[in-house]
Order: sequence, then structure tokens, then C-alpha cells
Amino acid sequence: MNDDDTPMAEHTDSQTDSHTHKTRTALRIARLPWTLLLTLYLLVVYIAKIDLSADGVGNILGYVYFGLGLVILFVQFFKSADISSAGFIVHLTGVLLSMTVATVLMTLLLSSDNPDNHITFHYWYGCAIILADAILSPFNSFRTAKRNFAVGDG
Repeated sequence: MNDDDTPMAEHTDSQTDSHTHKTRTALRIARLPWTLLLTLYLLVVYIAKIDLSADGVGNILGYVYFGLGLVILFVQFFKSADISSAGFIVHLTGVLLSMTVATVLMTLLLSSDNPDNHITFHYWYGCAIILADAILSPFNSFRTAKRNFAVGDG
């Protein structure tokens, strides 16, 4: 018996169930391609014709986008550490999909003759975050794998 008069087995089972639930939730979150969220944000802004650098709602949405970009970059970097080989492939697929959609959007903006379609700093910022994730995440996974296998540099 514990101090709270519950049998030890029940207390341990409830802790295990709670830990298992948290682990499953973390795994679901880790599988999401977070960089695609940045690209979709820009796509929605483009379709809705919202200027993120304008005063008012656009300015607030621009600040939200900056914060979201930083959070996503940190999440993606930490997500790439201690990853399984299947998770690594899923992660790289998400990064490639994000880079493809971002490239299509930037190409559309650059080749458009419509004066309303102008590229703001926010588009470049999003592409930089996606590119940084595409470079840093495989590097971080490789570094972690070397550490896990105890392989030295020389």
C-alpha cells in the first residue's frame, strides 16, 4: 500500500497508462510535417489576398507567422533527433513536399504579371525556414545516429 491507501499495482498501472497516452500523443505530433503548415499558411494568405505587411489584421497575421516559423523550426530540429529510420523517411518526405509547395508558390508570385501579387519579406522568411529545416534536420539526424552508434569522426 502507498501513503494514499491505493494498492501499488493500481498506482503503477495508472502511471503507465498516462505515460503511454502521452507517448502516443507525442508520436502523433512528431509525425506531422510542420513545415508544410508554414507553406499552407502562406498559401491561404495568398488566396485570401491578405498583405501581411499592411497595418491592421495583416500586420497581426504577419507577427503570428513569424512566431509560428520560429516555433516550427525548433520543433522540427528537436523532432529530428533520435528518430527511427521510418520516421526519418516520413520527415524527409514532408520536407520535400513543403519545399515543392513553397517553390511552386514562389514561382507563381515571381512570374505573375498581377501587381497585387507582390512578394513580401514573409514569403522569403517562410522559404528560409523550410530550407533551414531541410538542411539542419538531416544533419541533426546523422549526428545523433553517429552518437548512438559511437562512431568517431576519425
